[in-house]
Amino acid sequence: MKTTVRSLLDDLTADQPEPTDDLDRLIARGRRRSRIRTAALGAVGLTLAVGLTGGVLALRPGASNLPVAPPPSSSAPASTTTPPASAGPAFTSETTEKSRELGNLLQRLAPEIGQIPGAHQSNGERLSPDGSAAHLSADSTSKYRVGDLWNFVNLSVEVSTARQVPPVCDGMTPGVNKCTEVCRLPNGSTAYIHNYTAAGGHHYEVRLVRPDNTWVYVGSGADMPPGSTHDAPLSAARVLEVAQQITTQP
Repeated sequence: MKTTVRSLLDDLTADQPEPTDDLDRLIARGRRRSRIRTAALGAVGLTLAVGLTGGVLALRPGASNLPVAPPPSSSAPASTTTPPASAGPAFTSETTEKSRELGNLLQRLAPEIGQIPGAHQSNGERLSPDGSAAHLSADSTSKYRVGDLWNFVNLSVEVSTARQVPPVCDGMTPGVNKCTEVCRLPNGSTAYIHNYTAAGGHHYEVRLVRPDNTWVYVGSGADMPPGSTHDAPLSAARVLEVAQQITTQP
C-alpha cells in the first residue's frame, strides 16, 4: 500500500506541464492530475484508517471478531440458586435398660399416672449413628374421644445433654417464649417454668439446667374440650418437685 501511494505521488510531481498552447492537451492533463490526486488521497485515507484501527485493537489485547454479548440488564433478577442442604445424621430410638429405669422412676415419683385413663406408657433412648446416646425419655399418654373432639392427657420426662431437651421458654423477656418464672434452686440448677392453658386444659412444664450441663424436662398437660373429665395429671408445683427428684443421667 505504501509503495502504491509513493508511486502515485511521484507521478504527480514528475508530470510537469509542457510549454504548449494546445488547449485539448491542457484539459486532458488537468483531468489526469485530478484522477491521480483523488486516487492518492483515497489511498492515504485508507492507510490512515487501517493504522488507526490497528492502534485501537492494539489498545485492546485479546480482542477478537466474535460478537460480544450485551451486559446483563440491571432489572434482571440475581441468581438465587442455593446448594442443596446435606442430609443430617439419622438417629434411632429404642428401649434400653437406662430408658426403662427412667420410666420406672417416673411411675414411682408420679403415682398420678394412674389417673390417666387408658394411658399408653413408653420409654426410649435416642442413639446417634455412631451408637452413642445422650437422650432418655419416658411418658404416659392417653387420647380419648369427647363427642366430636379428642382429649389428650400426657405426663412425660426427658433427660439429656445441653440443647437436646425441649426449651419450654427462653427467659422473662416479653414474647411468645416468655417463662412464667425463672428461679435458681439450692442445688445450683436453674428452673425455667412455663405454665399455660390450651383448649381448656392446663399445661405445666419445667426445664432444669443442672450444674453439670445436663437437662431435665418434665411436662404435665391436657387438652380439655367441654365434657372432658381428666385434666393435667400433675400440678405446676408437682412438676417442679418431680423434676428435682430425677437423678438419672443421660
